[in-house]
Amino acid sequence: MNDKQKLLVMVGTGSLLVFLITIFGLGFSPIHRWLDTSEINWEYEKSNVDFDNEKEWYKWAEDLKYEKGTHRTKIGLPLLFNKPTKEGERTNWLGIISCFNMAFCLTGFFLFKDK
Repeated sequence: MNDKQKLLVMVGTGSLLVFLITIFGLGFSPIHRWLDTSEINWEYEKSNVDFDNEKEWYKWAEDLKYEKGTHRTKIGLPLLFNKPTKEGERTNWLGIISCFNMAFCLTGFFLFKDK
C-alpha cells in the first residue's frame, strides 16, 4: 500500500465515522414512526362532546388521537438522508457529502494501487 492509498483509507474511514455520527447522533434513522390522524373526522367527534374549558378539550383530543389514530411505520434507506418532521423535512447534507467522499476514496484507492 503506497502513501496515496494510506491517505485515502484514512479519509474514507473518517467519512464513514462522520456518516455513522449523522445517523445515530443527529437522528437520521432508516425507521420513521408516527401517529396518523388524517382519517379522524374532528368535526363529528367534537359535536358529540361539550367542554367547559380549553384544557379539557386538549386532553380529549390527545386521547382521541391515540384511540382512533393509526400508528404508521416507514422503513427505507432514503430516510438516512431525508427526515420528515412536523415543521417540514430535514436533509442530512453532512451524510450525503460523507457518502460521496467514501465513494471517491474507494475509487482513488483502486486507481492509485501499485502495479
